[in-house]
Amino acid sequence: MKLLPANNMRLLGHQIPARVVVNAINASGEKQTNKHRFDEESGVNMSFIRQHNRSHHQTLNEFISIAESKVGLVTNLYFVVDKNVDALALYFGEDPARCPFEQVIERLVKFVRVFRKAHEENCKQDEMEKKKAQKEFEWRFSNGVNRLNWKGRKM
Repeated sequence: MKLLPANNMRLLGHQIPARVVVNAINASGEKQTNKHRFDEESGVNMSFIRQHNRSHHQTLNEFISIAESKVGLVTNLYFVVDKNVDALALYFGEDPARCPFEQVIERLVKFVRVFRKAHEENCKQDEMEKKKAQKEFEWRFSNGVNRLNWKGRKM
């Protein structure tokens, strides 16, 4: 079994480096932006297009501005997640360069599941101890032991 770096993502059943995907999205966005700028600079042809298709042009401008900001946001989120996954791999004692993203997340999910189960068991244990202490208090109070020491003598 070959281990891939943590910066690879599983897309459509294939291992594709996420940086390649982000770069492709950026390149596509830049290509559309450059084409749009060329159309704006061409002057006469663009004015003719604007006369007949203003709503399409406005929609395209809105889409490009939103898409550019979203691509930047996704890129930033990817790098933050990548750093956090690498840090998590180190926490679990793995080499981030040899531990795939999926393996780190799988271990995190297992850890959280075990942690929650242990927390629930601790809460149940605490509840049982509280009930036991309450019963002991009620027994002592009902038998008058609260005024006597454990051997039955006055304090």
